Amino acid sequence: MESVEYALSKNKVFKNDLYLAFSGDEEIYGPSAPAIVNYFKEKGIKPYLVLDEGGAIVSNMFPGVKKKVAVVGIAEKGFMNVQLTAISKGGHASTPPKNTPLTELSKAIIKLNNHPSFKLKLTPPVRALFDTIAPHSNSFGIRLLFANLWLFTPVVKLIAKLSGGEFLSMFKTTQAFTLATGSDAVNVLPSVATIGINYRLRPNETSEQVIKKINKIISNPNIEVKALAIFEASTMSHVDDTYKVVEKAIKQTWPDVIPSPYLMVATSDSRHYHEICEHVYKFSPMDVSKADLAKIHGIDEDITIENVINGTNFYLNLIDQL
Repeated sequence: MESVEYALSKNKVFKNDLYLAFSGDEEIYGPSAPAIVNYFKEKGIKPYLVLDEGGAIVSNMFPGVKKKVAVVGIAEKGFMNVQLTAISKGGHASTPPKNTPLTELSKAIIKLNNHPSFKLKLTPPVRALFDTIAPHSNSFGIRLLFANLWLFTPVVKLIAKLSGGEFLSMFKTTQAFTLATGSDAVNVLPSVATIGINYRLRPNETSEQVIKKINKIISNPNIEVKALAIFEASTMSHVDDTYKVVEKAIKQTWPDVIPSPYLMVATSDSRHYHEICEHVYKFSPMDVSKADLAKIHGIDEDITIENVINGTNFYLNLIDQL
């Protein structure tokens, strides 16, 4: 908003319409962004470019790469919330049966947690990241490895498994056990027990495929598997001249940074725009440290004055091209 107001104060004239589309309910998967997309569809408006939050400027992104990297999301993983439910007649804890809803669910969790069902796969957005960054590595071995992915993909997958964290999550659908409910009293058997699982779906793996895997792995007719919320992985935006508009704005603002496409492992409101635009990019114009990332959504979350200034300049450099 600062950059747009400044540009207009200098009598800038836009060749095309510029929309500032804000939603205040992204964190609760609210209806605002879908409503905006529907408005564009009703009006027959197809955006040339959509830019939302997402990646940022990060350090130590890749082995042997000393420069900072500005990662621009060209696709994002989907997500699905799943609830497992087991039911019994309940009863008093003094005369427990061998199996209760909690033991049934515990066995299911162990099976899901230990099963190698979600295989690692090198998807196009991740390959685009490696193709862009690997040549900048000081390590000959790393350059050799990632320049010949057709041969060394198994080795890269092994590195991902050993590295864990975001590097691993770019390769596979992830599952996180997040919620558990049972009895309201310690001495009462639960008549109903539930487990909540959050899945982040990698591109080319659908929610339907994951549900089938869950049922097959659990293999327990006494447990109901139900999807509570589903958003499939987005399509992949083009890395072409439109992408270079964002890339140029990054280079103008931070000359020593390497811009690169990547797969965003979280979700943003921009996922809705893939339906009407083939150039949806996810980039937050900030230079963030690990400490900054740890503060997101936490206590004392803040932003440096330098990031405020550079962020405004980035948008000025972006809209100057429009």
